Amino acid sequence: MLVYVRHPESSIPVILKPLREFGECSGLRVSFCKSYLFPMGALTGDQTDVLPIVGLPWVAGDLGYSGIRLAHTADENYDLNHGRVLKGLRTSKRFWEELLLSLMGRAAITKKVILPRCLYGLQNMLYEVPTSHFA
Repeated sequence: MLVYVRHPESSIPVILKPLREFGECSGLRVSFCKSYLFPMGALTGDQTDVLPIVGLPWVAGDLGYSGIRLAHTADENYDLNHGRVLKGLRTSKRFWEELLLSLMGRAAITKKVILPRCLYGLQNMLYEVPTSHFA
């Protein structure tokens, strides 16, 4: 699960409380050794004070999550994810161009291969996509 919060000093304790209550009721628990705190953007002094209190390890570098790379700034997130996807699509396009496919076959490839690769990152990340991406 990936949770985005704006004010970690007040939000994280509020989020952790129902998770602990759910664990008590269900017999399940959050594996805190597999959970991370990944601050996006610059941390203020108040936010850095909360890091040790929460008890989650802080990730300093990039983080991989479900095939998406997360960076600490939104600009890096776009470059990190879509640069890789576009490079892979160019390679795939060269492969598909060599095959003799009908117009319907090309449409099917676009629908089943190309669009899911592009849309997955766009649907699962919080960053602005430059308008030049769609030109």
